[in-house]
Amino acid sequence: MKPKFTSSAFLTWTVITTTVLALGYGNVFGLGGNYPNDKPVRGGSSWPPGMESLINVMNRVYGASDNAEDFFFYSGTATDFTAFLRDYSAIQAIEKHRLILHDGVGEAKLFYDKKGLPCDWELYGCPRSWLKAGALMRQGTNSLETVRAAGKDTNYVLEIHLWIGGHVALSQLTIPQNVEVSKEK
Repeated sequence: MKPKFTSSAFLTWTVITTTVLALGYGNVFGLGGNYPNDKPVRGGSSWPPGMESLINVMNRVYGASDNAEDFFFYSGTATDFTAFLRDYSAIQAIEKHRLILHDGVGEAKLFYDKKGLPCDWELYGCPRSWLKAGALMRQGTNSLETVRAAGKDTNYVLEIHLWIGGHVALSQLTIPQNVEVSKEK
């Protein structure tokens, strides 16, 4: 006699399969999420001191994380940006202070977002070790020791991207001396 597949057994099988797929999806494609704009963001353990207060200004329009990378987007005036840049330039324990200029108007979104909000600047942050290890993996390095050595880098990458077609005019900015300015090619 053939065993009968009941509706409760089917439901149990469906729940288990869906759960396994959902958990597997997170492991394969990484972890990420959005930071709410109406609540303060609490710092990650790898964030340099001062980053948390920099992030939690009132003109943040969007924030998200993708694995170890954090993205925060802002809109505001040249005065807002100058204050933001001044506070950024005071943060220690980062590789270097960089301001990268882009043409046009910024869009606050990540690669998986279909549509974003307009923005004037972005604060990008990531442990340097994460970027180094990822680059080695993309190059095909299969040496665990090489990847582990890259993982010991304690520097943090924290940079600002400014779109010069928005609300912030370059002529109205005061750029601190320790901030390196470059234009995206």
